[in-house]
Formats: sequence, structure tokens, C-alpha cells
Amino acid sequence: MRDPDSFFPIRIDTLRAGAPTLFDVFVLVGDHHVHYFLGSDAIDDERLSALKSKGVRKLYVESRNETSFLRYLVNGLDRLRDPSLAIGIRGSIAQDVILTTIENLPHNLESESAYRTTEKQMERVVDFISQEPKGFAAIFEGTRPATDLTEHTLNVLILSLKLACESGVHVTKELMDLGTGALLHDLAAQIDPHGSDADPAHLGRTLQMLEDKAYISGGALTLIENHEERGDRLGYPNKKRLSRLPLTQQILNLCNDFDRTCSQNKRPPADGMKPYFIERVGEFELIHLQKLGQILTSKI
Repeated sequence: MRDPDSFFPIRIDTLRAGAPTLFDVFVLVGDHHVHYFLGSDAIDDERLSALKSKGVRKLYVESRNETSFLRYLVNGLDRLRDPSLAIGIRGSIAQDVILTTIENLPHNLESESAYRTTEKQMERVVDFISQEPKGFAAIFEGTRPATDLTEHTLNVLILSLKLACESGVHVTKELMDLGTGALLHDLAAQIDPHGSDADPAHLGRTLQMLEDKAYISGGALTLIENHEERGDRLGYPNKKRLSRLPLTQQILNLCNDFDRTCSQNKRPPADGMKPYFIERVGEFELIHLQKLGQILTSKI
């Protein structure tokens, strides 16, 4: 549980100018959280822009106001469906919400109510990527390799959902399970994805962290359990034949291995498919490798 007197970070782009937040917002100055504006006040776009110009990317909310912030976050995701907003702005909103969700995952799994809020966020993101033709390109940058587990999780989540849609997966339940599986697959990992050492024990630790969370779907848990299987019995923990596993499982495993390989070799994902194809052809279905390459090349 969070310390009731503590603060938690929020990304600045999750705040909406022109409307009250209903929770106070703080900036971190040295070791102190300094009050920045009242929740009852409308946020001034100029003040937010001034912070961004100074390189500020995170603000802070008191833990006691977390429920209000989560509600605010979900309501803000309605902007993803607003065609009057530029696609780049909507992509930035989606990306920042995903990153905020990833950073707060351990806490959001502590209760079913917090997890249900995470599901609502995921539902909006799934809808944006699957229904908005330019949604994927607006979120995914791909111009640098992931530098930490948060960025790796973001890449795996977005790539998996896009590849699933391009591969004919349109059932909302399947996309939601896939998104959740991608979100949680490295929950207990203790190394950076670009590190040279493997961490096979992370899978067992992750499943242990989730074993008493009855509110997580069985479909998502199965995806997490099998996400390191690849090729013909080359993965772990059970050395399964990947080709015999469901389509969404094959997609998650490919996107996870691809992004991790790009990170380990310091290749931007946008440029990483050609060497990856040479390294992994035969371990993943050819059609999936080709589709992933098309997605990365054309940003469809």
C-alpha cells in the first residue's frame, strides 16, 4: 500500500488545459513537493507549456487523491475518440496514459477496483489502435531502442495490438487479453530489456505476484505464462512448440522477443526487422514476421 502522506508521479501530458482536475497538483523541487495549482482551478495551458519548455515531464499528486486522478485519467481518454483533436495529440495522450499505467502497475494490482480502472484505460487504448487508422503511428515512435522495462512494455503492448489487428484478430475480448498480457508480462523482471543477461526467473516471480488476483482473466494469465516460448521447443518454461499455440500467443511472443532483441543490440525497432528476420526466421511464423516488418516500415 502507498504511504497516505506520499505522492505519486503523473505525466504532464495526461492533464487537460481549461478544466479543473478536482485534485491538487505539485511539482518536485529538490527533495520537496511544492504546490503548483488547486484542483478547483482550471489548468492554464500556458503554465503547462512553460513547464514542458523547462523539460518537466512529471508532476505529482497526493496519494489520498489517487482515486480522483484515476477517474480523471479514464474520463480524459474520451479525447481519443474526438476527431477534432489532431491525431498526434491523441497519440501523445494514449502514450502517456499507457506509460502512467505501466509505472503504477504494482500498486494498481493491489485491489480489484484499481485494476478495473486499468482495464478501462486498456479498453480505450485497444479501441484507439484497432479503430483509428493512424492510431498506431501516432503512439509508436520506434526511433530508438527501449532503454528500460517501461519503454519495453509500451513497445510490446502497441506492437502486439497492431499486429493482432493486421492478422485478423477483431474480437474485443481477445484484444483485451492480449493487451493485458503485454502490460503484465514483465511485471517482476529485475533487469533492463537491453541487458546482456537473461532473467528466466522473472516469469515465475510474475506469476507468483498474480496468483491471488482472481480478477485478472484466465486468458491474460495464459498469455503471460507462455510468453517466453518460441520456435520448436526453444523457449521456456515448458519448451512448447510455438506454432501450436493460439494466434495471440504467437503475436505476443514475437513482439516481446523482437523488442528485447532490438534493445539488447541497441537497434531502433523501426530499423530492426531485417537483422532480426535473419536471426529468427524459422522460430516464428513467416507471415507474422512479414506483417510485423510491414507495420514497422509503413507505420500503417
